[in-house]
Amino acid sequence: MPPREEMGPTYLRGLVQVSASCHRCPLDLSGPCSTCVRTLGPEPLLKVPTGIDRVRALTTYRGPGGRIVRSIKYANGRTPVADLGRAMAVLVPNPPDIVTWVPTTVERRGRRGFDQAQELARSVATALGRPCRRLLARAPGQAQTRLAVRPRRQGPHLRARTAASGSSVLLVDDVTTTGASLNAAAVALRAAGATSIEAVVVAATQPGNERARLSDRSIGSARGRTR
Repeated sequence: MPPREEMGPTYLRGLVQVSASCHRCPLDLSGPCSTCVRTLGPEPLLKVPTGIDRVRALTTYRGPGGRIVRSIKYANGRTPVADLGRAMAVLVPNPPDIVTWVPTTVERRGRRGFDQAQELARSVATALGRPCRRLLARAPGQAQTRLAVRPRRQGPHLRARTAASGSSVLLVDDVTTTGASLNAAAVALRAAGATSIEAVVVAATQPGNERARLSDRSIGSARGRTR
């Protein structure tokens, strides 16, 4: 097996294990979900948010990556989560002490019945053989996707548990747009004593496409798009 830092998209695609088919595939594919994961990429170049030592993304938000994320968030399409987690784990060269996630709002968690970032974090942690812990709490307030681009750059209000003290932490999220959420999480975790913080996300919004992401909640391909 090559070193993790040398594992590019080709190796990643070969590693992903076969999983169950998704009956509501947002990419109009017949499955299994590993097929959907293999359509993702190439990995985008990202500006590292302040406070984060390293950040990686499987793909860009525009295209298949965005459709898969929206399916998970807005249509309870959680079937691909295990394969996504395994693929995201390949992007982590140094397994951390703890895996955690950027929490969604209490309102959205209650309405959906789950937190998509938590589901992804659990999958990544399982693939890495590391513990997954809830280290961050989110203050009440609007979800980032409801805010205009400028207010989004302030990030959510987060606080961290002292369990992060002295630990290397891997932050998991579904999407990064401005990097504000990852930055806010890093500030809170470092204040709680985290020694190093890396991040991995499913998709990243490329510069200039922020407004398009804010207005797009469509799920599915151009042939079968729903909202």
